[in-house]
Amino acid sequence: MTMASDMSASHICPQNPPITHSTPHIHQHNAGGLSGVADEQSLRFARDIQWKVVGPMPPDTFLDEFLPCSSKVPRFKSVTFSAVPDDPTKESTIYGPLVSSGVLPSLLHSSPTQRDALNVVLAKSNLAFYDTSNRPESPGQVGTSKPDLGMFRKDDVNRGNLKHTHKPAEGGAPGEYVYTARMGEVYMFVEVKTSDDLDPFTDPPGSSTTPGYHFTIDAGQEYPNDRDAKYRVSALGQNTCYAHVVQNRQFRTCVYSISVAGTTARLLRWDRTGVVVTESFNYKSEPGILINFVWRFSKATNEQRGFDGSARAVDSPEERQRFYDAIKKHVQEQLPELSDKEVEEEANRHFCPGVLTRLTVGADEEARDILVSRPMFTSKGATGRSTMGYWGVDCTTDDVVFVKDVWRTDVPDVRTEGAVMKELLEAGVQNIPGLVCHGDVLHNGEAAFLVPANSSRSHFAR
Repeated sequence: MTMASDMSASHICPQNPPITHSTPHIHQHNAGGLSGVADEQSLRFARDIQWKVVGPMPPDTFLDEFLPCSSKVPRFKSVTFSAVPDDPTKESTIYGPLVSSGVLPSLLHSSPTQRDALNVVLAKSNLAFYDTSNRPESPGQVGTSKPDLGMFRKDDVNRGNLKHTHKPAEGGAPGEYVYTARMGEVYMFVEVKTSDDLDPFTDPPGSSTTPGYHFTIDAGQEYPNDRDAKYRVSALGQNTCYAHVVQNRQFRTCVYSISVAGTTARLLRWDRTGVVVTESFNYKSEPGILINFVWRFSKATNEQRGFDGSARAVDSPEERQRFYDAIKKHVQEQLPELSDKEVEEEANRHFCPGVLTRLTVGADEEARDILVSRPMFTSKGATGRSTMGYWGVDCTTDDVVFVKDVWRTDVPDVRTEGAVMKELLEAGVQNIPGLVCHGDVLHNGEAAFLVPANSSRSHFAR
């Protein structure tokens, strides 16, 4: 199917790239995930990220730099995580309740009498952690994602689109609910391994200059006789994959996560340049670090949480219908032989019901508002320009256009793709797509920037 016209949109990435967008938006496409140990996909993600890791950063520095907060953190005396086993043998004894024997201690359940330990910290917010370990969004499909815990808005869960009654095959006690890992709506994820031997990161043994020392497991090596090393590579790929899926399913500047290995944990901040990782800490002997992180996150703005403010959710039913009607009309004009049902099927490739986003492209009198919904194309890598391709609707004309949305590197004297296309068209060069407009995506009248993971923090790199 060809497009009558083309539109280019870009976000700005400083030399060590940055990223941007605001409330969660679901794109509803299979962006990749993990369903087992060390498959080709996890290995690919692990190799993609291993040289783009910044760490180990002290947790206090991480919190002050990324989630600054002037308020004093309350003392949550009941949240100690002391009931988590010192030597857990199953991930479920850390992250969630077990079957009919009742609620056992876990990260979510501090003791048999004190339920929802992490959620106590979130009690006054509209956020909560839920066990998503047993229910991916698309069961049975290759590439589905189901991190052990997901943080969601309580309102979204209470509306019922995340909560389902328990089925015996999904774990949990009779009468309990299971929760779907909807990566298009998750705020943060937690991935759990049973032992610190399975942590993909290793803090320096006194000095980072120790010969042969690497903070991140080398995913480029083969480990034929080292089962733990294989699991560490898989864990790295699994965490990277989940962060990639969230960034492909939502408009994001960054994604936060927690990596748990036995009784130790690390805080992570992912963006399109890489990931910042803290030093390991024992959350049983130092519960304040995890409590501080979760509490600060609950008090942060959506933009501080990593949502991109340059993409605005459109809630108007009229605007959604306007978009859908324009897409259907365009399909009918290009493929007049299709039946009404086939036209709707084709239109639904570009429209996700209930999800519509407005982007402002360009500046001043040339600025245009564009509506987009479901992308035709998403980038496959965990880092990079995060290219997205959409059928969009120009709010000025109601014409359907092709929108290429990318994060561009902000380097002096490097011309934008749109400027090059415009010059080629003006010179009469053949086979260049028509250009409606191009420019940076604006947020509050200014170009959207991503704060990079690897710029001012290079002194933490190992």
